Amino acid sequence: MFPVHTGVRHEQGRRRFGDIVAELAWVDTLLDPLLARGYLAGLSERPLEQIQVMRNDCRETEAIVSFIRRVVQGRLDIVQAILEARSAGRETTSEEMVGRLAAIMARPSPPNGLGRLEGPFAPDTESKELSSVVATILDVADPTDLVVADESDLQRTSIRFSELEHVISAQRRALHAIMRGLREAVCERYAAV
Repeated sequence: MFPVHTGVRHEQGRRRFGDIVAELAWVDTLLDPLLARGYLAGLSERPLEQIQVMRNDCRETEAIVSFIRRVVQGRLDIVQAILEARSAGRETTSEEMVGRLAAIMARPSPPNGLGRLEGPFAPDTESKELSSVVATILDVADPTDLVVADESDLQRTSIRFSELEHVISAQRRALHAIMRGLREAVCERYAAV
């Protein structure tokens, strides 16, 4: 489901963009059954408890996908801030970027979806798999490497993270559609009582 690209040049031992894609295979194993054709088929014949379990599975997966999307978006914001600073002739040292980090991260992102559907759900940040995905994203786009990267590497990194964010957002929207279907099925059950 995730696009495969070659990595940005990094020194020996650094992870590459393709490593992010490999780590995200775990997310696909969570999403694939939920987004499979027919997942919502026959809801009217299923017990309410089963529908509620399905809805909770979707909520948990949505929390993971949303968390990863926010991490990717954060790194993309940093890359774009470095590109913007350079194009404006401003300094892009690690110290300068750290000083601007709060402002960079506080910038509103353009909306590209309906946002979060239901309640405040947070992913299990103790999850070894989620920790590995996040660590890989952070390692690939380490700000100390980004501030010394050349323009073409930064442009490639920006494009790759933009594409990745787009794919993750599309998966998240598809998951939201499934969640709406499950919520409607639960509501129908309660209305029929």
